[in-house]
Order: sequence, then C-alpha cells, then structure tokens
Amino acid sequence: TSLVAAPACGAPDTRIVTPQGPRRLADLKAGDEVWSIHRGELAIVPIAMARRIPVANHEVVRVTLDGGASFEMRAAHPLADGRPVGALVPGDALGDRTVVEVSTVPYAFDATYDIRPDSDSGTYFVLGVALGSTIDGAQAEAAKTVARRVARARMALAPERTCRACS
Repeated sequence: TSLVAAPACGAPDTRIVTPQGPRRLADLKAGDEVWSIHRGELAIVPIAMARRIPVANHEVVRVTLDGGASFEMRAAHPLADGRPVGALVPGDALGDRTVVEVSTVPYAFDATYDIRPDSDSGTYFVLGVALGSTIDGAQAEAAKTVARRVARARMALAPERTCRACS
C-alpha cells in the first residue's frame, strides 16, 4: 500500500546514464543533461522536470540483467516501448541486455523518483535499458513555463543582473 497514489517511479540509487557518466536518479534535477532519444536519434538533452514522491509500505520490481546488474522500478513504470516494467520475464531482450530475473521486493526508501527529459520521446537510460517517463510532456512544459516566469520575476527584482536565457 502506498502513502499516496504514487506514480510509477524508481529508487533513488537507480543509475541514470548522463554525458558525465551514471548518476543517481535522486541527484538529478531540471536542467541536468541525460542521454535520450530525440527525433529518432540518440541525443543529449536537458531534464525538463524531476519529481520525488513520498511513499510508505511500498513494493517495486527488481529487474536483474545479464552480468548481474539490477534496477528497481514500480511495476507500472513504462519501458521506452510502452510495456510496463512489471510485464518483463526472464529471457526478454532489452536492447543488447537480457533479463535474467524479475522479482517483486519491498521498497527500502521513503520516496520514489522520476525525470522527464526534454525530448520528444521522454526516454532515458538505466544500465543501457531505455525507459519511458511517468511525467507526461504537458506536465514538463508547464514546469518549464513556471521556471521561466520565476527567472523573469527574479530578474525584474534585480535589474542590474542580466540573463539572456530568461528574456
């Protein structure tokens, strides 16, 4: 049972592929760059939105890949192809990786996390596996609009500082 109706998100220590190397999901914020698929090509894009949702008494799916690496996501979290993580079975191919084990485990953290890359696909990569985001494009656009308005308001309060990106 979740504390809130938690969206399908991941563990804080999930390693997201960035241009600087793998980074913890919980450490990423809007503006940080990640690898994504944009216009059908692999691309480096900024994160449009990052989200943390408190949870309690929670379960996730642990997916173990060939080589022993694993990641944990809620069962409903989408893969890039739209399938939920919970639908994976041993033997499934995920890019050049193969699923060797899928199990439901108690969640050891107090919150789940997700990001929305600023790409047309909204995908990001964990251990070479392309995942979708649970944050839809409209939510991400709304967050970017609010961020731009806040930046403009800050500039109006401090006119001696200029920000070309804000105008």
